[in-house]
Amino acid sequence: MQSIGRYGFVRSKVTSFLFLLAILVSLSPLFVYFIGIPGNIIFLFTLASIIILNYNVHIDYKLITLFFLIIASSVLLGLAWQNANFITISIYCTLSLIVAKIICERYLSDVISSLTFSLLVISFLSWVGFVYALNGGVSILEVINPDGRHGFLYLTTMTNYKVGNLIRPTGFFDEPGALSFFICVTAYLRDALNKRKKITHILLALGSITFSLAHFIFIFIFFFSSKIMPLKNKLYVMFIVVLIALFVLPYLYNTEAFDTFIMSRLEVSQDGSISGDNRSERIINAFNLVNEHPKAFLFGLDDRCISGDNLCSHLYPPYGENFLSPLVHYGIFNSFYYYFIVAGFLITAIYRTRGGLNLINISVVALLLQRPYAYSYGYSLVVAVCFFIGVLGYEKKSHK
Repeated sequence: MQSIGRYGFVRSKVTSFLFLLAILVSLSPLFVYFIGIPGNIIFLFTLASIIILNYNVHIDYKLITLFFLIIASSVLLGLAWQNANFITISIYCTLSLIVAKIICERYLSDVISSLTFSLLVISFLSWVGFVYALNGGVSILEVINPDGRHGFLYLTTMTNYKVGNLIRPTGFFDEPGALSFFICVTAYLRDALNKRKKITHILLALGSITFSLAHFIFIFIFFFSSKIMPLKNKLYVMFIVVLIALFVLPYLYNTEAFDTFIMSRLEVSQDGSISGDNRSERIINAFNLVNEHPKAFLFGLDDRCISGDNLCSHLYPPYGENFLSPLVHYGIFNSFYYYFIVAGFLITAIYRTRGGLNLINISVVALLLQRPYAYSYGYSLVVAVCFFIGVLGYEKKSHK
């Protein structure tokens, strides 16, 4: 009996470690640069290892039905474009669903604790790198991100955005928004498991170094949705924050930091758009592309876009990173899984809460609308875990 218990402990720790590899390593241009193995291969290897390690997982008929629909949609996409490679598009999300079920049923608390610790370290190192750059530190390494952009290592953090001595840290990810996304998702999962709120708040505070607008919006929604204090006290806190802001902002006004990370992103252009808002134009582009190319609604815009051909970016205006991009990219059949998840969070936010909306689920919807990566490696795993927790209620079946 002792050996069985020891094996279970080791399996739990190994599974948690593999989970971190599947997210933090596969999506890190820095790690991929040193390892020399593509991120998607690392992701598939770690997921396969978790499944083999937990080979006795039970897959119920509901999950099997979802697998069938996802795989069938990929087969249909391959037939429509006469490209057999498109059948493998569903591999990331289907494997992620299996691993997410294993994690949520057996190791959820350990995995979230390990992810929290890792992101706390990464966020702290991001602050160190930010201070290093602010004091005149220079980049010590340059790598190419998966999207072709250049990433620079400033002592302890990567960045792809630099103005003067100011940088927006990305941790070990390819962009600041990615670090912010995983921090926010981790905060959501910690809240679902009733883990120590103080650690969650520290994590969110450290994540503000990304200067992501979505991050601050999430913090605002998270603060009002949490049960840390009565609503009356929350309003008092917000009033104090506003007073502090009114006192501090005049001293920051016209400084390089204020102009770079705040005013330049909120500046209203002649056409009425906000400079920091890079999503609205893409949403409009996506909507127009569906109207101009009727086939896009069913089977995606262009097989070259689905294949990741760089020619796609020259043929069509940018349409990614918004809630319409999966529809334009893959068509309605092969993007239904993403919209199914978003709809699930919206429905549970409305109907599972007595006396009002479940704001924390709404905050996850906001994250998914601006990062619709349910089919992408790395992201697909945490999206699946959130789906099991927020929609299917697996936190009630896990040890807190």
